[in-house]
Amino acid sequence: MQLDIEVRSDEEFPNAERPADEVIIVALSDNRGWERVLHQRDQSEGDLLEQLVGTIREHDPDVIEGHNIFKFDLDYLRTRCNLRDVPFAVGRDGSEPRAFSSSMRFAERTVDFPAVKIAGRHVIDTYFQVMAFDVFKRDLPGYSLKESARYFGFAPEGRTYVEGGDITRLWQEDPERLLEYATDDVRETERLARHLSGSDFYLSQMVPMPYGQAARTGPASKIEALFVREYLRQKQSFPRSAWGSQSTGGYTDIFVTGVLGPIAYADVESLYPSIMLNYDVQPEGDTLALFPRLLERLTELRFETKRAMKSAATDEERGELDARQSSYKILINCFDPETEIITVDGVKNIADVEVGDLVYSLNPETLEAEIKPVTDTKSQHYEGPMVEIKTSHIDYLVTPNHRFFTSKHTSGEHQPYTWETAKEMFQDGIRRRLPPLCSLPSADDSDQFSLAVKCDELGMEYKTGPRGIKEPRRQARWQPEAYDMNDWLALVGWFVSEGTLYKSKKKEYANGNVRGVSYRITICQKKKEERSAITELLDRMGISYHAASVNGISFCSKIIYKVLERECGNGSHDRRLPEWIFSLPKYRLAHLFEALMQGDDHANGEQYTTASDTLARQFVRLAKHLGRRAYPLCNDGWHRIKVNAVRGQSPTFKPRHRRKVNYEGMIHCVTVADNHTVLAGRNGKFNWCGQSFYGLLGFSLAVFNDFGEADRVTRIGQKLLRRMIGAIQEKGGRVVEADTDGVLFVPPEDARGEDAEIAFTQALTDDLPEGIRVGFDGRYRKMLSYKKKNYALLGYDDALKFKGSSLISRSNEAFGRRFTRRAVRLLLDEDVAGLHDLYMETRARIERHDWPEGARDFCRTESLKDTVEQYEQDVQNGKRPRAASYELAKRHAKRTGQPARKGDRISYYLTGQSANVTAFRNCKRAAEWDPADPDENTAYYLKRLDEFARKFEVFFDDADFRLVFSS
Repeated sequence: MQLDIEVRSDEEFPNAERPADEVIIVALSDNRGWERVLHQRDQSEGDLLEQLVGTIREHDPDVIEGHNIFKFDLDYLRTRCNLRDVPFAVGRDGSEPRAFSSSMRFAERTVDFPAVKIAGRHVIDTYFQVMAFDVFKRDLPGYSLKESARYFGFAPEGRTYVEGGDITRLWQEDPERLLEYATDDVRETERLARHLSGSDFYLSQMVPMPYGQAARTGPASKIEALFVREYLRQKQSFPRSAWGSQSTGGYTDIFVTGVLGPIAYADVESLYPSIMLNYDVQPEGDTLALFPRLLERLTELRFETKRAMKSAATDEERGELDARQSSYKILINCFDPETEIITVDGVKNIADVEVGDLVYSLNPETLEAEIKPVTDTKSQHYEGPMVEIKTSHIDYLVTPNHRFFTSKHTSGEHQPYTWETAKEMFQDGIRRRLPPLCSLPSADDSDQFSLAVKCDELGMEYKTGPRGIKEPRRQARWQPEAYDMNDWLALVGWFVSEGTLYKSKKKEYANGNVRGVSYRITICQKKKEERSAITELLDRMGISYHAASVNGISFCSKIIYKVLERECGNGSHDRRLPEWIFSLPKYRLAHLFEALMQGDDHANGEQYTTASDTLARQFVRLAKHLGRRAYPLCNDGWHRIKVNAVRGQSPTFKPRHRRKVNYEGMIHCVTVADNHTVLAGRNGKFNWCGQSFYGLLGFSLAVFNDFGEADRVTRIGQKLLRRMIGAIQEKGGRVVEADTDGVLFVPPEDARGEDAEIAFTQALTDDLPEGIRVGFDGRYRKMLSYKKKNYALLGYDDALKFKGSSLISRSNEAFGRRFTRRAVRLLLDEDVAGLHDLYMETRARIERHDWPEGARDFCRTESLKDTVEQYEQDVQNGKRPRAASYELAKRHAKRTGQPARKGDRISYYLTGQSANVTAFRNCKRAAEWDPADPDENTAYYLKRLDEFARKFEVFFDDADFRLVFSS
């Protein structure tokens, strides 16, 4: 049975506890075509609720489905029944639902909701199913019922749409239209559930779990349940969990970037299960030898079902079989994880961390930082206790068996560092210290900075000679081509903190003389000591300067101007550090850090201030490289970053700083070679901690784990994939990207066309060991290869498919996603003129407030990751800046009386005139935007357009990029 309610309210949002905000319609349907709409036109709300309870009892459904049914429909109905003294007795035994607080995590999003258990019935929320689907697809425009139905093509022709703010008015003026709208809602819910529920439904027939529980439980828990059931049936004891971690991960690589085609995709069918079956893999603790038998049966079922799909007569039959084979696959594969750690390439959300990435890792023996590769990543759903550790310098939320390397403070002194789990910390009342911060190792070093090399890298024209380097213009002056690296870093530091760029205009005088364009760099500084430091630096570098102005020191150089503009930005809000500097050793970075602090007039090293979001994050990272503690104090339009040379270097936490919290959602781990430590944390508070060991993080399969066998599987998988790549290349194919169990490649000239490509791909099986099968998993007309695990594929049916979030991120504004999608298509068509036209067209739309979808085109939607109370406390303590989403949630709660909850989604846009406004002071809810009197910040959204355009900079040289993406 599908259920959807409509309520009336005189406020912007209804509140179930407000007496006047009544339920006016309840739409019901089922999967056999039955539909019924209950309403309040001829009865009271109490009568309507009693009628609903009676209808559910009479129809007696096994499953109740709804979109956002936990957080809205059932929660609202329970509250209204209490208010009207109507027993909400919808259980099969006549009982009322039992509600309890719960949460689920979908990638980076955590949703708190009041879970409901109804005796004898399963509750399925299609809102959660849609979010789970988008964890992998990452291209859903939104999670609402209407957006989801349109995305999947389930919205019927002539579907009735009603804005939430119009419901109360329509109930008075046109109730029939509102009844049609409610009926369309349950129809779409039924189609969504039918499409997305299949794998969980079939899983509940295999695993000892009710359907509703299977729908919100991770794959490892399901496998564990199968093992536990059989071991209990045979009255066998469970093995003890193994300690350790995997040191080998899947193979991913990118070989070519740009536009290529045609493309074929060769997939090793069920790579890891096939390896396990053909190489006799079995956990050491599995004394019943259940693992190979279970795996073989699941794999056979999946292959049989996939074969049956090809001969299915109808789309409905094919969809049912696809759900079945997906359910078997769920039991033999894992999900990708999410978290934050510091890598050699910067701070990354763990969704973007890949096997082979280099991270900073603490050697527990020497307490020195080293660079180590990521060897594996894992994730699963988890329900149970978590441990929160939180101070002004520490912020962790981990499972109880997460390991930390701590020093206990006993007998008046700190003891040697030892490993312990978060759970073990609650066995005493002792305070502890985490490992001290230390400088991070360098990945590269150079004595000199070469302008010629940098110009080549940036695609800039230049001329070199015995006197140095200059721009190609004949009148241009020569300047040194190479500088001492320490001096260049100091120049960057001064410029980033207090530098400006000025480009004059060409001018023709009446007498025929012409003044050319000049490119001037000015470092603004009034203090005598700092001015002397700057002039001494420029003298050492051989740069002629003008120091007459009391405000700053200036020099002209088009090449240096362009390099600083490209690498460090132009304008205080756009300032940044070049990424390459983070590969340098500590003693060089110290010159950059000192100049940054002096330029910002904080040479005592206690605070740094910047208007740039990017520079603020980079400054914290730079401090970590130097072994110093830096963390944000506040952001009121300016980021103020506290810098400590002593305090917080070895962060201490007391018993009051740690607590256990209930949790339900995804948990994630990353495995690092050798040291098994990472520099990780939340909210910019990074510290050394143990990695989340697979098998120690609460993964349910840990009872039967075997890390040695797991490593063997992934090592064999890497060898097989490399062997397949070699076979493709030997036969004339061009490999574009490899991703764990498959390869995207350009087939050779003599293997073009669908039949030839299938034959070529399947023939690769002959080059692999017996039992390993290569399947043909698709063909595409063109591919835009962007980054590892990030690309776009254009099918022969003109459908465009994206992988990864680097090109299109769901968090971006809708107009930006639309611009990027169209730009990718134009690139695939090699239509550069069309790309320029698209850029100009989008600029013009922004300038004339032409938004086809209203505020939805340009608003941002963010989730509240903490409660409002926790947010306020953190702001007051200087632990986080103010945020637009929270400030709007507070205003809304004050106006409506409806409290904001953790997990609420807030849609908002920015107002004002400047592109660099403070968000929380210049924001409105999307619902407040009026197309008749538009007040969105045009300058800001034009800036956002340029940021979207810069994604394509990698495909052009500097001059061509500016021609294409400029007005």
